[in-house]
Amino acid sequence: MADFCKQCSIDMWGRDTGDLSGLITEAEVKEGYGAVVICEGCGVIRVDHEGKRLEEPENLGETMSNALISEIMLTRLAELQTLRDESQNNLAYHKQMVDTLTTRIDTYERDIAALQALFSVSAPDTLEQPAVSQPVETASS
Repeated sequence: MADFCKQCSIDMWGRDTGDLSGLITEAEVKEGYGAVVICEGCGVIRVDHEGKRLEEPENLGETMSNALISEIMLTRLAELQTLRDESQNNLAYHKQMVDTLTTRIDTYERDIAALQALFSVSAPDTLEQPAVSQPVETASS
């Protein structure tokens, strides 16, 4: 999923979508902290509690090494690839389940039709058990 800082979100969508808000507290921002994130619009940046970038993207490059930026991006790539693979596996499993259930339904419908034809009965409206008559006792002589 693409995440945007407050400024890029407004530039892109005309409103703040809040993608990167709430990652740290306002108190932490007042202490000088910022959450290091990857904004799809401006790259690796630090944001405050509202998702607003704390400095221009080119200034952050001076304080972060390219190796760290690469590591963050590689980790995110691996996470996205894992999510994609899991989604594909889940999709294949669900497609197989649909096929299996469709086959079972078709089989049951065919079996019911065959039984109805064999016994010349119509399908019951309910699944209630029919009443069973008790044997009549005869008096012995």
